[in-house]
Amino acid sequence: MKRTSLAQATLAAALLCILAANPLAAETPAQNGDICRLLGGRSDRDFSGRPGNLSAIFGAKARLIYMAADLSTKSSLFGGRIVEWRPDFVQLQPDTLADPEGQLIEGITTEKYCWIGPADSVLAEHAFRNPTSHDQTVRLGFDLQGVEDVKLQDGRLTCKISAGYPCTVVPQLFGALSVSHPVTVSKGRMWMDIPIPAGKSVSCVVALAIGADLENTVRLARLGRQPHTESTLYWNHVLTEEIPTFTCDDSYLEKLYYFRWWSLLTKMNVGGFGHWIKPLAREGTVGFNALISYSGGPNTIDLRWMRSPDYAYGNIQSFYENLHDGNLANHIYPDTLDGDGANRGTSRDGKPLDFPYHNFLVKALADIHALHPNRALLRRLWPALQQATGLYDRELDADRDGLYETYPWSNITGQEWGARFLYFHPYDNQLGYERTWRPKDDADAASLGEKIEKNVVMRPGTRIPRTATEMVKQVDQDRHYRQETLDENCYAYANMMAMSDIAKIIGEKSEHRRWLAAAKRTRSLVLKNLWDPAAGFFYDRDGATKQWALVKSPTGFYPFWAGIAKKNQLPIFKHLFNPAEFWTPFPIPSISMDYRGDLRKMGWAYWNWSSWPMTTSHVVDAAARAAKQLDPSLVPGAAEFLRRYTMVHFIKADLNRPCISEYFDPITGDPNAPSLDYAHSYYIDLIMRHVVGIEADPISNEVLINPLDMGLMRLEARNIRVKGHDLNVRWKDGKLTVEVDGRLAASDAKLKPLKIRLTSTVFK
Repeated sequence: MKRTSLAQATLAAALLCILAANPLAAETPAQNGDICRLLGGRSDRDFSGRPGNLSAIFGAKARLIYMAADLSTKSSLFGGRIVEWRPDFVQLQPDTLADPEGQLIEGITTEKYCWIGPADSVLAEHAFRNPTSHDQTVRLGFDLQGVEDVKLQDGRLTCKISAGYPCTVVPQLFGALSVSHPVTVSKGRMWMDIPIPAGKSVSCVVALAIGADLENTVRLARLGRQPHTESTLYWNHVLTEEIPTFTCDDSYLEKLYYFRWWSLLTKMNVGGFGHWIKPLAREGTVGFNALISYSGGPNTIDLRWMRSPDYAYGNIQSFYENLHDGNLANHIYPDTLDGDGANRGTSRDGKPLDFPYHNFLVKALADIHALHPNRALLRRLWPALQQATGLYDRELDADRDGLYETYPWSNITGQEWGARFLYFHPYDNQLGYERTWRPKDDADAASLGEKIEKNVVMRPGTRIPRTATEMVKQVDQDRHYRQETLDENCYAYANMMAMSDIAKIIGEKSEHRRWLAAAKRTRSLVLKNLWDPAAGFFYDRDGATKQWALVKSPTGFYPFWAGIAKKNQLPIFKHLFNPAEFWTPFPIPSISMDYRGDLRKMGWAYWNWSSWPMTTSHVVDAAARAAKQLDPSLVPGAAEFLRRYTMVHFIKADLNRPCISEYFDPITGDPNAPSLDYAHSYYIDLIMRHVVGIEADPISNEVLINPLDMGLMRLEARNIRVKGHDLNVRWKDGKLTVEVDGRLAASDAKLKPLKIRLTSTVFK
């Protein structure tokens, strides 16, 4: 097989992005408000959701998911081959139809639609047609776990459900079933026998509502005249009226913008039980089904662009109103707060401590306030913000040198076992989450030692033992290392600057000065100690030796994301835009391509090859900020970078197949899990701040409109809620215009920054 060089692949990706940006000749579904049609027309997806507690997998692996548990696992009612997936419904073709005796039925045709409806309901609509000359009967069945006390009430079948949900926080759960045909229930199984006369067509509709209040659940289990029309109207309303609309002449940017909104909204719990009282965004649905601190910032800054701030503020409140032993919890489930045992280490006073994941949640809170001011809520959260943010000085600076440590090992970065950690600690990947690994014998130690020395770039002079006894001693020394990392210190700086702003907003003058001083100190130490002017790159530093970990990682660009780096550090972007380092067809790889070892040979490629949207979103942001604020010559590269980040979301560059995978191959763009919809990064915020260009200040009424020149001929964003006002931004026919509350506020014949000051701000 002929191999494609990195340079050839880079050129191909660039050409693909140029072609993707061609103007659309006709009006698009995004322009006419039919977002369901824009995102539909595909058959490779099976997940259906809606803000709430209930979601579903339809198709071959049909199941219902309530909160974070499987409510139903076997269902011919929701099964079959997927004909078309859309946000509002999934059309399926049953693989087989059976009669009440279990015999396969021939000749009957079926149109089948399934979807998640309002207020935790799931619906299925079958349209059967019997063209044969004899009557036939089809049996449809499905299951719920723990069905008890089945009754008929107000024309609906009701039951209690005793399993398949977090029973410790939901006192009781009910199901109510409204169907167009009689239902039989036996031992938790339910089925309907549907007679279909010869030459006739029969429609069967089922609505199942799930809830903790029986009367309300019964009311919600209803059948409409055109059942799935309600779902289409709902999603098209949400994706046009409750978020900013966005259209442009790059169909990939436009489509991914709406797909990311759909994906994020299906992860929203809208207020329920236990720790999930407030609206919150889980990291995943079919996996990672919890509120997780590492992804909390990305979710929040995307959610803040909704017209209502309730989802974004609810997400933040869910973290700070559910502290775990005084710190941010790593995972928040309805019934438990999880400190994550993999992050457990010894605190500075010798007691066990669950160290939180790196996060920028305080910055995210200040970012919400910049769009939707709520001084009263900031004041209520202030004690918890101080408590949680105080962790930096309580626990993450053990040597008191002012630089914060990733401690006790790499897992709390959310970027486990990266080569930047292996440089000083070559056993990090081998130790894994449990930190219990030992070589089995001398042969095992010798084999691993040889592999490490051949494939891992380590500090010069590092000697890897070849006997089990010696290796165990080295492993024990290595088990609880500390490393002063760029991501930890950049997040600390961003959070401290946000703490300073919040303190000023709520009138805490001394706290404003204290946090501002702490932020400035962190910035100064990062620039002084983690920047290598000779190489033009930022590096982590070992906590013990204070030597740089000379491995180039995406986190090296984070100081531009945080606002730490300035003009003197701009040479770092020569590394970003170099195809031999980070400028791959689908950037940004989790390790520079000129890494001298080959960690993939060892199977240690988790954060040592792939392009992770989590880091990529940060580095795109960093490049765009540097281009707009410090060096206009970076604008073409930053624009191309955002396009490549967009393109990695489309499987094989197919406009009809956007996905949000956990990570992607940086050369081919292949996703590791195309159906995961992993809310572990941000994109909507990049579109609104850099493509549309809205930068709102959290303290003043000033709003800067500063779009990154993406080479677009047409761009329009409407319905943007900022400080109680509605903003519209348009770039068309070489003219940039900004409207506030329907009136022209600013315009220019060039795509250059426009500053507007809103006359008043709606504060709560």
